[in-house]
Amino acid sequence: MATVDVSPGIQAGTNPVRSLRNMPYVIEATLNFATAATTKGSALAATDVIEVLDIPAESVVLSAGYEVTAAITGDVTVDVGVTGIDADNFIDGATLAAATAVGTYA
Repeated sequence: MATVDVSPGIQAGTNPVRSLRNMPYVIEATLNFATAATTKGSALAATDVIEVLDIPAESVVLSAGYEVTAAITGDVTVDVGVTGIDADNFIDGATLAAATAVGTYA
């Protein structure tokens, strides 16, 4: 198992600036599996964890999900959650395959 960090968040300095008042804001990213494999240095495996977003400490997640934006090759099982806490808290075991239409979301 490998953990692949493709997040553009805290480490890249792209987090939204927080004002004096706590205001909701959106953190989103596009995941490209080819980029994740390149970052890992080998083919992705079923047990790999791909870290896509860095959520700042003391944040509240109001909603989480995914949208398919390009055709899928092969089969992918998606869990969306929090690494080290509950890896499938938001989505558990969604199966995406070549037959999954672009625009599918959860």
